[in-house]
Amino acid sequence: MNDEKSDEQVHIAENVATSSSDEQTQGNVAVHTAIPENNVCPPNVGDAQAFAEQTAETEKQIAQQQEQDQKLLAALDEVLEKQNLQNVRVSSTANRSKVGRLTGTVEKKGVGFVSLGLILVFMGIVMIVTLSASEPNYTIPLKLSPICAVLIGAEMLITYLLTHGRPRINIPSLVIAVLLVTGCCVLCSKLGGDYKEEITEHNNRTVAGEIYDKSYNELRNLADITSLKVDVDLNTHSDGKKKGMQAISAGDIVNISIELGGVYNAPENFAADCKKIIDGYRLMGINITNYHFKNESKFRSYALDVEGKYAQDFDISRLEDAVNYVYIDDYDYIEDMDDFIEATSETTSATVSD
Repeated sequence: MNDEKSDEQVHIAENVATSSSDEQTQGNVAVHTAIPENNVCPPNVGDAQAFAEQTAETEKQIAQQQEQDQKLLAALDEVLEKQNLQNVRVSSTANRSKVGRLTGTVEKKGVGFVSLGLILVFMGIVMIVTLSASEPNYTIPLKLSPICAVLIGAEMLITYLLTHGRPRINIPSLVIAVLLVTGCCVLCSKLGGDYKEEITEHNNRTVAGEIYDKSYNELRNLADITSLKVDVDLNTHSDGKKKGMQAISAGDIVNISIELGGVYNAPENFAADCKKIIDGYRLMGINITNYHFKNESKFRSYALDVEGKYAQDFDISRLEDAVNYVYIDDYDYIEDMDDFIEATSETTSATVSD
């Protein structure tokens, strides 16, 4: 009996120990699962479960917040996209409305109205630049006038495309544009001719003055020169960049008229002084086109007209052959004779007519 009791007590004690060890193991497992990531262990099992529930709730709230943020961003993106689409539609509508208004204006006014405005602005700017230049080039408006035809042609093609092959021509605008361009070209041509003539005349006087001054310095000791006249006619087609004597070219004309003083007893002496002057111009490097020498006194008159380039190769004897001279014994008597001859010829003609 006692042995059975003791065995039963031992069996009960083993069961109690086993149950207590199982409970301790379960408690350890529960505690292990309840330990958070920060390794902070709650004091008991109940606190661990509360902490786990709180952590799960926090993670749930964070997930919900992230989901709401994503929905909000998606909604903002959708709103922005709709707004951009609306702006594009508005701009395209505005552009279409502008094109429509332009097309309507072109259809209403016709070809020539827009180009007339452009031509007015263009020709106005060209004329202002041309007239305000210090050395105006009046050929610029003439050279740029074809651009006006290009503007009219471009407007015609654009109108043809906008109106689908039904362009309308504005005759008054085209007529005004043509008259405007033609008037500007004619005005510039007239102003250009006057300006070129004025510049050429100024250059002629300038070159003549320079030749005169140089002739005085170089020839005053060669002969008894009482008067010297220089006549210069420069080539009107020269570029005008060179000034003064440097502007003289092969096509220019330079005539020299010289009156010699003193008394010459023979044509040979007169021809010798003329030869000195011709050689002087040759040494100065001035190409003279024609020479005209003369000497008049009460009883003698000498004259010599020679071409400049050929006269440079003439000697005194050949120049003497070209001298025209007159010996007058009584100059006053010859003047009276001229009057008498003139009166006699009038009387004779009157008698014949009667």
